[in-house]
Amino acid sequence: MNFLNSLNELTKNDRICLYGAGGVGKIFLDILKQYRPDVNVIYFVDTYKKGTFCGKEIVSFTELHNRKSEIDRILITSFEFWQIAANLDKHNINNYNVVNPTFFDSYTEEEFKKVSTYIKKVKDILLDNSDKQLYEMLMNHRRICSDKSMFFKLYSWNDPKQYMEFINARTIHTIIDAGVGDGLEIMKFLDKLPNIKYIYGFEPHFDMYKAGKFYSELSVLDNVKVYPLALWNESKNMKLAVGYMVSKIVEESIPSQKTIDIETITLDEFVRKEGIKIDFIKIDTEGAERQVIEGSYKTLTEQRPQLAVCIYHSKEDMYVIPLKLSELLQDYILRIGHYSPIQIETVLYAIPKEVYYL
Repeated sequence: MNFLNSLNELTKNDRICLYGAGGVGKIFLDILKQYRPDVNVIYFVDTYKKGTFCGKEIVSFTELHNRKSEIDRILITSFEFWQIAANLDKHNINNYNVVNPTFFDSYTEEEFKKVSTYIKKVKDILLDNSDKQLYEMLMNHRRICSDKSMFFKLYSWNDPKQYMEFINARTIHTIIDAGVGDGLEIMKFLDKLPNIKYIYGFEPHFDMYKAGKFYSELSVLDNVKVYPLALWNESKNMKLAVGYMVSKIVEESIPSQKTIDIETITLDEFVRKEGIKIDFIKIDTEGAERQVIEGSYKTLTEQRPQLAVCIYHSKEDMYVIPLKLSELLQDYILRIGHYSPIQIETVLYAIPKEVYYL
């Protein structure tokens, strides 16, 4: 799969189409207008939408075959790029690039200057120079004009260290897994953490979990329980906008996207009802990490668990979450790990000093 990692990779006066007539397609169109006005966007391609988008015609995948001569290349502007790229490959269409998703949530130079104070504050609270250097590199990676190819040289997909790189595994008996997905991480925890007694998982898209390849194995275990709930900052009925790769909690249905009804609960309420002591919390909730933390204050401050929190779902999370946890948690060590060649899979670790140095 070929990624577009820099705007300089586009040929002068390129004729392109953007595959994905949605929010990220509009973001990248605006970036091209500002930084590469010579590039001509001929049309959008979309699997589900028709008509026009941002003043451009929307072409179906079927029509794309008949109109390939109008363009020089296809740029995939969608978080469902794996599925789209696989379909293009299946039909022997190879003049495409996947726009590096970092572009979709990136900083202009003016914006980057405004957050420089926050970047310095986060660097100051991280443990050592390796954390500080990685964090600075990650933030620079999110600048629109940066070359994003470097991460492909440094990182690979599916790093087995993710969520466990800096934790003290020996002290972990009870785990909260916020955002179970297909259950892969639970399988890793069971394999790598030697003293596990119980894992409580939360996955609002429960049908996805049940359809996953680990469900049959996990569902019969006495020490694993996955709830069809979302952890949140209050207990209420909400909606989940379901995507191929990413699902997000929303207040109301989105007309152009499948939504399902879900229930949310705070971690504090769950812990109180169950009467349990938590040693480790993993949070990967597709942009709801801040809300999960807000609903966990009592548990975090009184029980002092270790945490592994995804902070990559928005550019603001990259500094808001570390600074919030640093303020909330006393005598904790904060470290950073990154586990993919693009901007996703950045994890903040928060570990009590008495556990880290044990």
